[in-house]
Amino acid sequence: MKKNKYDLKIYFKIFNFLSKRRKFVILLFFLLSVIGAFTEVASVSLLIPFADLMIEPQKLNEYLLRLNIEINYDENLFKFYLLVLTIIFISIILLSSLIKFMLGYLGHLISNNVTHELNLRMFKKVIFSKTITDLKSDENDMNSSIIKMHSLTVSLQQILSIVSNLIILFFIIVFLITVVENNFIIGLSIIATIYFCLIKITKKILNSNSKILSNSIEIRTNILSNTIGLYKLIKLNSLEKLFLKKFTKEDFRLAKAQTVNAILITSPGIFVTSLIIITFSIFVYILRINGEDLVSKLPLFASIIFSIQKMIPLIQNIYGSSAKLRANYFQSRSVLKLVSNIKSYKEITSHKIKNINKVQYQGIDFFYKKKNILKNLNFDLKKGDRILISGKSGVGKTTLVNILLGILNPKKGTIRLNNKTISQKKFYKLKNLYSYVPQDIFIFNGSFIENIALRSDLKESEIEKIIKVSKYALINKFIKNTKNKYETSILYNARNISGGQKQRLGIARGLYKTSEIYIFDESTNAIDKSTETKIINNIIKNYSNKILIFISHKNLNKKFFNKRYELKNKRLIRI
Repeated sequence: MKKNKYDLKIYFKIFNFLSKRRKFVILLFFLLSVIGAFTEVASVSLLIPFADLMIEPQKLNEYLLRLNIEINYDENLFKFYLLVLTIIFISIILLSSLIKFMLGYLGHLISNNVTHELNLRMFKKVIFSKTITDLKSDENDMNSSIIKMHSLTVSLQQILSIVSNLIILFFIIVFLITVVENNFIIGLSIIATIYFCLIKITKKILNSNSKILSNSIEIRTNILSNTIGLYKLIKLNSLEKLFLKKFTKEDFRLAKAQTVNAILITSPGIFVTSLIIITFSIFVYILRINGEDLVSKLPLFASIIFSIQKMIPLIQNIYGSSAKLRANYFQSRSVLKLVSNIKSYKEITSHKIKNINKVQYQGIDFFYKKKNILKNLNFDLKKGDRILISGKSGVGKTTLVNILLGILNPKKGTIRLNNKTISQKKFYKLKNLYSYVPQDIFIFNGSFIENIALRSDLKESEIEKIIKVSKYALINKFIKNTKNKYETSILYNARNISGGQKQRLGIARGLYKTSEIYIFDESTNAIDKSTETKIINNIIKNYSNKILIFISHKNLNKKFFNKRYELKNKRLIRI
């Protein structure tokens, strides 16, 4: 029982993330379920007088008397009342069908839109994180959670299906209790007990398979990601069969678990349908041997058969939905656990800062896991500065860059921007000051234009700028020699261009952004010395009114720089 409460608690968490509009649609769904239940019972109950009057027209007076209407039997009047009853019966059937359609539509609308909102919540966490410390989730966790989100969609659909089917089933059963014999009710009770037992029996298997599905999706995602990342080493070390074996194992576990779940979800309905038909047959047999007039019971039989015809899919849907809910529980729980830890992120708007003459970083301290990385670091930048920063690996150069870019908050320190002081908690507001070229350039599957500008809806003047910065980065000639020139597509992670070309493309990307400060972080280490010198010359010549910061292990020509620093002992030391 404790487990069931915990299950419901997990799904109730979803409502914390829903908009008011979505909650209103869910309320509308429940209201429609109740109305649908009334129409189902109305259609079943109207079948008795409808069938009765078809067999014995004289019973019209009997039914009208129940409504306090007394008339003399007349053939024309009978036809009129029968027409009215037929129109009402057909109208209720049509209304019932329309409500079923609406419930199905709303069920899919709610579940898919809820998962859409949760997907957006996860993506916003990535895109609107103020600093890299806010972005704690592993990339593979995010990818597998997006895949598992389908399980959450299925789970929501099943919850809504169970609720609406239970409401309708309850009203039909209440109606049957009032009109049929006790023996038939006992038979239905036995069938309900069998269903309950089936749920208990399959519960453990479905829970186990749910864990397998959740784990295997994560493992399979990791294997695929590792295969792409380690492609060269896999080929070099002949590890194809090893990775194929790993992938096959997890994919087979997924397929096996999904197959078992599908059998457990669909099979009971076949047997229970047979049991209901057998129960009805026994019920008719008992009436016959007790001397009951079966002809007079035909309207009742018609109503029972109509009810059974409605109940069988309802019962099967309830069982199937509860089974699917269990089968998708661990995937859903995994997603909801990740989403629950996500805070609400708002879009950060930072105004373009222009006419920067001086930037001063003062008293910068940074700790990582209680280890002091930067201590009382001071750094002055002036318009036109060409700065070189060097330092051994692991001394904190990447940390310093992240603080400058505003994606990492220092423990202590301030910025003076044109003599205006900004606290360390608001460093992120200065992101538009900087353009950044990292050592490892990320290239996505898109054209050269898209990879430089990071978008495709460009004006003619913007395309001209792309060509200009490509010339500065000495990548223009290479691009011009490709089949479609700047419209040529590059493969994901630059698998169809060299490391040097990839870095030059990254430099063009960095130069394309109009900024006040440009940081080049080991961004020429895959480029030969001659080409590197030409590129740096181009940058210094064409960006003389900007602040240029180069971070490098290489011995770059001193004549390029008016300031040189070494990051040592947690501080920047002028050399």
